[in-house]
Amino acid sequence: MINPFFFAIIFALSGPGGEAEPNGAEPGAEIAKPTLRAHMVVTAQFRPESARETPIEVIVLDEEDMAGKHDLRELLAAELQMDLQQHSVFGSSLSMGGVSHENVKILINGMPVLGRLNGIIDLEQLGLSAFERVEIIRGPGSVYYGTDALGGVVNLIPKRATDAPEIDLQTDYRDIGDERQVVKAALPLGRHGFNLTLARRHFDGEDETPLTRIREWAERKQENASLSWRRDYDSFSLTAFSTFSEEALTDLGEFSEGVAWDQHYETRRTSYQCSVDGVWGKRINYNLLAGYADYDRTRTSFQSFEVPSQEPGETNVDPAFDNAFDMSMLKGMISMSDLMPNVDAQLGMEWALEEGSGGRILNGSQEMEDIAVFGGLRWHYGGWVIQPMARAMENDVYDAPTIPSLHLKYSGLGGLVWRGSYSKGFRAPSIKESYLDFSITAGPFRYHITGNADLKAERGHHYDTSVSLPLWSGDRSLIHLNSHLFFNDIDNMIALSTLTPDGITPNLFRRRYINVDEHRSRGGDLSVKGTLKETSFELAITRTETYNALSGSHSLPQYNGRWDGRLKVDHEFYNHRFSLLIKQVGEQPGFLEVSTGRGRPTVIEEVTVAAYDRIDLFWRYKRSGSGLYMGAGVKNLADVQNQDTVALSDGTAHAVNHMDWGRSYQIELGWRLLGNKK
Repeated sequence: MINPFFFAIIFALSGPGGEAEPNGAEPGAEIAKPTLRAHMVVTAQFRPESARETPIEVIVLDEEDMAGKHDLRELLAAELQMDLQQHSVFGSSLSMGGVSHENVKILINGMPVLGRLNGIIDLEQLGLSAFERVEIIRGPGSVYYGTDALGGVVNLIPKRATDAPEIDLQTDYRDIGDERQVVKAALPLGRHGFNLTLARRHFDGEDETPLTRIREWAERKQENASLSWRRDYDSFSLTAFSTFSEEALTDLGEFSEGVAWDQHYETRRTSYQCSVDGVWGKRINYNLLAGYADYDRTRTSFQSFEVPSQEPGETNVDPAFDNAFDMSMLKGMISMSDLMPNVDAQLGMEWALEEGSGGRILNGSQEMEDIAVFGGLRWHYGGWVIQPMARAMENDVYDAPTIPSLHLKYSGLGGLVWRGSYSKGFRAPSIKESYLDFSITAGPFRYHITGNADLKAERGHHYDTSVSLPLWSGDRSLIHLNSHLFFNDIDNMIALSTLTPDGITPNLFRRRYINVDEHRSRGGDLSVKGTLKETSFELAITRTETYNALSGSHSLPQYNGRWDGRLKVDHEFYNHRFSLLIKQVGEQPGFLEVSTGRGRPTVIEEVTVAAYDRIDLFWRYKRSGSGLYMGAGVKNLADVQNQDTVALSDGTAHAVNHMDWGRSYQIELGWRLLGNKK
């Protein structure tokens, strides 16, 4: 339930904000008509377009949304229908619209981020310092981006070269032992533009139960760098963009007989991109991208002693825990306006080669190559836009499906905008799922877990519809009503089989990846969003339901679901900006199949995860030009940490869900030097 005081806060903050002109306008300047923040988007589009005009709906989180946040996990934690899961070693992962993390595609400027471990891309390793916005598509983006995009696409867009030299120095600190320093520099030289970003972060780690050495949030030391160059010509631009990141994560072990084994993980990511964007005549837009990325992760074990010793402890390097991936890709798209009257067209091609290696990969190393052709038409008819698309591809390991989609958009009287779409998506078997080769011995038993080169791709169908309607417009004020409904249906899901005896070798049990599961999710949201002079706000409520796999064999509800709500308020006063976020995550019911002992039948246990509130407050002072800026705030004011999955029958906890590290206070200080425009 959304509390009534949400509305009171909105109207209390929407009053007069002083004598300052809105949005930094000069005194006496003409004030534009009221409008919500508009953005040009590039993710899954024919060409750079306004987010309001695209048939494929794109959510944009810009620098105002990113203020005070370190990484992609913190940014997306504030969003609705986006659930984060935390693992002390694998990090934070993202589910969207009830679809799991393996099926959410993470991109940097259109190029996939490598390094999925157990299907997880660690969002805490993706800092925000070098990016100007994040574009999000809900539902499959497989027509444009191929595999792993069943649930959605998240694309981090780098900062563009500026037309004035700039230096920005920033540091912030949180009282949980989390500090960050950032250096940004921009230099325009004629038609050339250079951007450099350097960032360093050290997080001491955090644990709700400090009496143990084991930390639910491990210590992290991160260093990031990015460099971009852009050269503008009359009809096209050349861009080069590279990133480097390095992280050291320490996972402490518990003492046993005075000795503990601590695990030290080193992760390195690099990526290099070159692109050409241009126009040919008045009707043709084109984009060419060449990129290479690599990922490397190693684990080293160290001995620690409960009683300090002069003798160094043992060190163990186990190649079985090392992982390395690299990818090369080429991608090109060409779009033509008015191929026929009122019909635009697009054609694209993509080639990618991915290699994975490690101690648990069959023969130490495997590779996967695919080539795809995609494209579609966009027909304008009155207030309608009709956009059918398709992708056909060939892969040298699995049978790649053909992917269609259909997107509709209608713009009616009074500013009404309706969108509807059907999209098919897929997730290819990963190198690990295809070629895993891992054995472990426990007592007299040996377990052999293998991949399966005959796996089929997971396939899913996504349906959604949305409506946006202006409710009211006044003096520098505008209020919109937005609604959205969706349904996902996924089959051929990849999972590990049950353990089965070998049948030949005694005490040997085997397990392999197979296509067995299915999954469905559905839901929707309703929001009111607008600006009231110097105040912008959003009030939203959502419902997300996921398929209950036990309902097929037991008399149980077919879907489990929960209600969530959010209030966002931003108020500007001269050079000050005040931000409030209240996100309410509802109670999550569910069912577990629990063993009662060997040889006994299983029982169904009803469980629930309690509701919780996340409240963030932030204040920032920043001038539009050169000078000092600063900020302060409190994150997770309600001090949410762990939420137990509790059995309703007896109150016992079946699992612990790590939500956050608790309440923290943050201060920020920076200095910006802005030169004259060239």
